[in-house]
Amino acid sequence: MQKNAVILLFLLSSAACGQGFFVPTIYRGAFGSSDWTIGWTNWAPRNTSYPAGTVVVQGDISSNTTWTADKTYLLKGYVYVKNNAVLTIQPGTIIRCDVLTATCLVIAKGAKINAVGTSSSPIVFTSSEATGVRTYGDWGGILILGKGKVNVSGGVATAGAGINNANGDGLYGGSDDGDSSGVIKYMRIEFAGIQYQPDKEISALTLGAVGSKTEIDFVQISYSGNDGLSLSGGVGRIKHLVISRGYDTDINVDLGYRGFMQFGVLLRDSAKSSASGTSGIEIQNDGLASGATPNTDPTISNFTFVGPLTSLSTAYSSGYRYAVHLRRNGSCAFFNSAFAGYPRGIMLDGSATASHLKSDLVIFNASILAGMKTKALDTTGNVSSILPGFDFSSWFMNATFSNTKLTLPKDLKLSDPYNYANPSFVLKAGSALASGAEFVHPRLNAAEVKNVDILKLKFKIIQQNNLLILEPNGIFTGNSYSLTLFDLCGRIVSKNTISYSNLAWQLPEINGQFLLFISDSFGNFIQCQKLLF
Repeated sequence: MQKNAVILLFLLSSAACGQGFFVPTIYRGAFGSSDWTIGWTNWAPRNTSYPAGTVVVQGDISSNTTWTADKTYLLKGYVYVKNNAVLTIQPGTIIRCDVLTATCLVIAKGAKINAVGTSSSPIVFTSSEATGVRTYGDWGGILILGKGKVNVSGGVATAGAGINNANGDGLYGGSDDGDSSGVIKYMRIEFAGIQYQPDKEISALTLGAVGSKTEIDFVQISYSGNDGLSLSGGVGRIKHLVISRGYDTDINVDLGYRGFMQFGVLLRDSAKSSASGTSGIEIQNDGLASGATPNTDPTISNFTFVGPLTSLSTAYSSGYRYAVHLRRNGSCAFFNSAFAGYPRGIMLDGSATASHLKSDLVIFNASILAGMKTKALDTTGNVSSILPGFDFSSWFMNATFSNTKLTLPKDLKLSDPYNYANPSFVLKAGSALASGAEFVHPRLNAAEVKNVDILKLKFKIIQQNNLLILEPNGIFTGNSYSLTLFDLCGRIVSKNTISYSNLAWQLPEINGQFLLFISDSFGNFIQCQKLLF
């Protein structure tokens, strides 16, 4: 055990597990004054003329293979990339997917996809149907299966909908959160996502236990017939995500997913929803609300949720529920995001989830709720047993969280978000989203480490095994101080309040690197320091 103070001040804790991923912005939401969707997205793919698929692909891909842009491919049935093979797809390649065989492309555990398009030549996966005939759920989807951790018994999960086979090509999960399943960049996935039998569902894009070295950037999912994106376990990282006019929930998160997402826009169609219930994002630990570990806990920044309501009087499909449905023992951290135009905004569902909020493991910071029809914030499922008298609105609007509530969806002042054929989400003059972003939380890890003269710190931290002693530097008085110890992923390990007359804290037995945050009795930040045990 280290006995001397560590004098590295982590201004924004860059050594945490998300180092280098989150890019600080001034604006909140997915866009400032520039539009990163221009050039590669397609908001009206039903009317796009694509060449017919002439190169048929079915069965297994067991060796390194390249699909080239001078050909158009037709996928049939379940196509597995396996045996550590790499599938490379050139920029501008078009892949038509057969509507008669629930077509899926499965990147099995150990294999990789290298699909790098460009803003002018994106890679397109689309329906085999003709112009004007394509519709929701014409084909299955893309599944990328990795070696990261999942919270199921034995540590290995099985892809549903009959994806798994006698060879185990639909299994995912392991112990390697640093695994790479390849790269996807500038890709469109159109008319995928299907429920072709009860309890046999395929999302348009599934990341199963994908590791942190997998790169997902600039992806549009449109007209999905089931969930748009499923994140099941692992720590996959996603940037620049567009999900437009889906039928079911846009993003489903479960089985211990702990990854990062930044810059995303979810656009709903007021006329389309699933009878089983449609939300912007659903987050759960697992289907049983168990305490299985690792706990589902995504970190999300700079997302814009554009719901089905253009105004509070908009008629909308009856299946719509929430912008965020946090349930079944899930936790989450949202930063710098905007949620607009849903029947209800954030739903805190269940006593297990309420326990996470009580332990500061549910985070909404520097975010905006605008124009929710019924309630901006709601609870259900015996939350009161954990949080008696809990007022969700008062919690959300606590000044330390820097959140905002607006009356109408249009109060976000986005340029033209409801023009379904060609929307624009850049900000109008005077938008509340134009400023107010915060990147000071350790979950975001956005700055650099700096050496600091210990004499400039308010306290010198002495470590005697697991006993912390705070020595004031110079004259520094006060009544009490709040101490919070984070791990390097920004999760709270322990909290305590100590008095000025007894500046000591006995911690439980812990090992590794941690971040100590000190604030005064008024909640004012005093000091942040890295400690090694």
